[in-house]
Amino acid sequence: MKKTNFAAAAIAAAALLGANAAQAEDGNWYVSAGGGANWIGDQSSNGVTADYDAGYTVLGAVGYDFGDSETGSFRVEGEISWTKNDVDQVTINGVNANIGGDTEQWGFMMNALYDFMPGSTFRPYIGAGLGVVDGETELNRAGVTVSGNSTEFAYRGLVGVGIGLGENTTLDLGYRHTRVTGDNDDFGNNTVIAQVRFGL
Repeated sequence: MKKTNFAAAAIAAAALLGANAAQAEDGNWYVSAGGGANWIGDQSSNGVTADYDAGYTVLGAVGYDFGDSETGSFRVEGEISWTKNDVDQVTINGVNANIGGDTEQWGFMMNALYDFMPGSTFRPYIGAGLGVVDGETELNRAGVTVSGNSTEFAYRGLVGVGIGLGENTTLDLGYRHTRVTGDNDDFGNNTVIAQVRFGL
């Protein structure tokens, strides 16, 4: 009896997926570009903690939208970003040090996103991403500069809304939290972005 019920449920699910696929609009490629503000969480290593000012990011992506079904559309994209944040203060073993500097990050991410409310001008979305971040930190004091860089695994969550500006143009307002993992510590980037997507 359980096997029969399971088989019936599987057939019904397959029929539903087939119907959604049949009703989906054709997919299309798109490109996007934009920028925004970025906040880095404190970075700590070997008794040294760096606190950062708000920074900025610029980004671009190439993606593919698989087209609308009854509930929404799924898309995937490859994204490249560059981010810079200046150091606010550095603490060494609990003592504030007069040290300046900045951190720059190149991000290479693959994002998967789902857009809701097909046919609407305002389309909220959620997503997740995986990739790597190549970061370099420079610290300077009294004319002496030291630097270090590393490439680390990163993952993220994304939320936002797409606002239709025309048949092939969408304004994307979003937030993403990107977690960068390291050998000694990991830290998060909280980023608010505005970008424009152009359908090809």
